[in-house]
Amino acid sequence: MYGRTKGRKLSSKQVFFLKNHFGDLAVTQTCIKNYFKKLNKFKDQRKGGKKLYLEIGFGSAEHLVFIAEREPNSQFIGCDYYLNGVASAVIKITEMGLKNVKIFHGDAKHFLQLSPDEQLDGVYLLYPDPWPKSKHYKRRFISDTNLDLLSDKLIKNGLLKIATDSKLYFDHVNLTIAKKKRSKLFGFESNDFSTPWVGWKETKYEEKAKKAGRNSFYMVLKNYKAEKKCF
Repeated sequence: MYGRTKGRKLSSKQVFFLKNHFGDLAVTQTCIKNYFKKLNKFKDQRKGGKKLYLEIGFGSAEHLVFIAEREPNSQFIGCDYYLNGVASAVIKITEMGLKNVKIFHGDAKHFLQLSPDEQLDGVYLLYPDPWPKSKHYKRRFISDTNLDLLSDKLIKNGLLKIATDSKLYFDHVNLTIAKKKRSKLFGFESNDFSTPWVGWKETKYEEKAKKAGRNSFYMVLKNYKAEKKCF
């Protein structure tokens, strides 16, 4: 990741919740493998509809807690590099009493690299920084390397869901997927990018985009990578 890891000064409430509750929700780089080991029993119950989802860059966590509350039998983990967002997530998760959400404070790429393969049913990437300057293109999360990584970590037919209000980023995703090797890993479920997927919750970023007159693009990609040994 790039840039700052913290924005405005943390409020006293954020500091309190980070100090007293973050430890119960945190998955650190040193305990990622243990986190997945604890899910062994959960994996055996997958046929009962229980799933495991990852949200990359959850912002203020409004979407993360929404889907976690909606699917109490599934497990969720959110990755975010910014401490302010992590603090907001800890407050929401704690106050809502959610027991199915964990937080990784750091680079999502590091989390994925340390995670075992074929664990995730779905990944959300909502309104990522489009890095519009050409010299910053390499900073975009959707890249050849990260798509390879995501394909390894998703189960076969697992879904990668991306939302953006940047036409530049939308075109970037399309061009990256269109490459011969990447097109064998992922494919779009639909060519309708103007309609949100089922279960979508409007975020503050989407609301901000609407007020500014910008349209959003909603992309659902299925992991095609074959010959995987699933649960």
